[in-house]
Amino acid sequence: MGTIRECLLPCPFRRTSPPGLTRGFFLAHNGHPCFYGFPRRVPAESIRVLIVDDHPDAAESLAIVLSTEGFEVRTDNDGADAWQTIENWRPSVALIDLDLPSVGGLELARRARALAFGDQLLLAAVTGYGRESDRQSSQQAGFDAHLVKPVDPDEVLRWISTASVSRGK
Repeated sequence: MGTIRECLLPCPFRRTSPPGLTRGFFLAHNGHPCFYGFPRRVPAESIRVLIVDDHPDAAESLAIVLSTEGFEVRTDNDGADAWQTIENWRPSVALIDLDLPSVGGLELARRARALAFGDQLLLAAVTGYGRESDRQSSQQAGFDAHLVKPVDPDEVLRWISTASVSRGK
């Protein structure tokens, strides 16, 4: 007879409310589920978010979280594609890794700021670089925030909500 083995893989998110509501799922942390959510002051449906990361899994994971919260989300894995998306799709928010193929994140931010709608675009550097000099470089390139990986999805959601309210979106 053969051996039967059971393999259980954790799913870190379990929806606790219908899509589009402001609160919505549990995040398993160290084996202990905790409620994840915050009061949103801006309707997510009105916010387009572009996530740019050369690691597709990282981009898709964050996209799942933001989509679950009701945001309209797209992902790109290199700077040149992201530039085309920013020009044509006109996102409200762009979360950009700094170390990208073809066009780096700092250059992408500079180009985005130069667009006619660039001053309305919320830009966050989402990167593994966390030194003070890295933060200064991000700010000089035009980023509104500098988030260090691994980024907490709740921090991203809170930043989008707070920054959107302060910009009047």
